[in-house]
Amino acid sequence: MKKVTVFMLALLVALGAVAQNKEHMKFMSIPMGITINTFQNRLIAKGAKYDNFSKYLSKGTRAFEGNFAGQKSAIYIYYDETSKKVYRAKVVIDRNDKAMIDQLFDEFYAMYQEKYGEEAFITTPVNDDLGFKTSSVYTALGRIDLFIREADADYITHSKKYYNLHIDYFDSAAESENKSNRLDDL
Repeated sequence: MKKVTVFMLALLVALGAVAQNKEHMKFMSIPMGITINTFQNRLIAKGAKYDNFSKYLSKGTRAFEGNFAGQKSAIYIYYDETSKKVYRAKVVIDRNDKAMIDQLFDEFYAMYQEKYGEEAFITTPVNDDLGFKTSSVYTALGRIDLFIREADADYITHSKKYYNLHIDYFDSAAESENKSNRLDDL
């Protein structure tokens, strides 16, 4: 009986250790699931700059400017306000030509296919209800959505159209913890 009890206790300790070492999806080689301050410091060390536009965003979101895979980008990092852990990262790349943004979408789609290959489920790009390309990459650690949207460069005069490529990373483990914390508020 003592052997069974010791075995069960050892099993619980081992499971607890595994649960503590959850793997997280990486964004720009930085694992999500760490605190926003640590994530921010690592992002800045990679050349990103904090964007003061952050003060206009909802709580739990910080904005940065930087390069993502060689493209000048706006970067948004989402974190749980309670735990301060990052659960989502988003890149937005602007172009003023629809053909250019479509080409960029295709380039990123090909890069994700090359990077994740057999281990991921990559949806075939389709045109959504607005006529823009969209696709998703599903991995063991989370999901990456790619989609195009139209944005007005000047919302007052509507003088020039811009197109945005959105690349949205969702870390499953950290997102689950964030959702649980939000549900606790209900």
